[in-house]
Amino acid sequence: MRKRLTTAQVTELIQRFTAGATYTELTKRFGVGSRAVWHHLKKHNLLGTRQLGRPSEYVQDAPTFKCGTCTQQLPRTAFGVRTNFTRGGLRPVRWRCFTCEVTTAAMSRYRLTYEHTSALLTQPLCGLCGRAQNSVYKGRVRRMFIDHDHVTGRIRGALCENCNSGLGLVRDSCALLTSLQVYIERPAPILAPPEARPSVAWMRHITRRYGLSGSQYEQLERDQAGQCLGCKQFSQSAKFPRLLVDHCHAAGQVRGLLCYSCNLALGKFGNDPRLLAKARAYLT
Repeated sequence: MRKRLTTAQVTELIQRFTAGATYTELTKRFGVGSRAVWHHLKKHNLLGTRQLGRPSEYVQDAPTFKCGTCTQQLPRTAFGVRTNFTRGGLRPVRWRCFTCEVTTAAMSRYRLTYEHTSALLTQPLCGLCGRAQNSVYKGRVRRMFIDHDHVTGRIRGALCENCNSGLGLVRDSCALLTSLQVYIERPAPILAPPEARPSVAWMRHITRRYGLSGSQYEQLERDQAGQCLGCKQFSQSAKFPRLLVDHCHAAGQVRGLLCYSCNLALGKFGNDPRLLAKARAYLT
């Protein structure tokens, strides 16, 4: 049976909320769910006036905010922004900081304790590439993600976004990582002179970007029997039905044709054969 609050308890709830208590503090204090707290606040026309109990919980009002989970006073950049309602053009800050939001989601997904999850996500270095957390890579801040075995569910460690996405793209396959490493280290193919003939817009694109004519692309496709040089399969992407042109970002040489997943995985691992070898050792 749902617990009902007495008139005295409702009055105390309103007073504590006005004084700055958070939803978490109110649910713990009165032993009710957040839905019941929301109902009483709506009944007394207190919804939409603030989020965490203080008028300063809006973006333009205060430089620091209090997280409702870890109760730390953190800078504005540590929080997201709620966009579902505003007050006078001011958007309220989410009641959890980024770290607590990611930690809570990981706890629910992987069934870990708060301490274990927090220790993994605050790991200073990526377990694969060794780059530091919060460092900027290609314009994005590097954060840690929990990596697990998709078959057994076993937690393997914490990786940066690039390494975690790269392992997902190769489907945790050591054989595919070996194939990609061999592919990177092989010499560039020798192409025949281009033929002067009209081409479609897609062919004009690869000519403009890679210096590859339509006849040269078709030569590569024939040499590979229409299969990706990484996974040895035909392209299975509905968005990219044809194989993509892969090239060396340093020398600009065309290396061959890959499917969407293999091409993206190489980019995630920075086209580094040593990192591919590390990834294979990490999986084993």
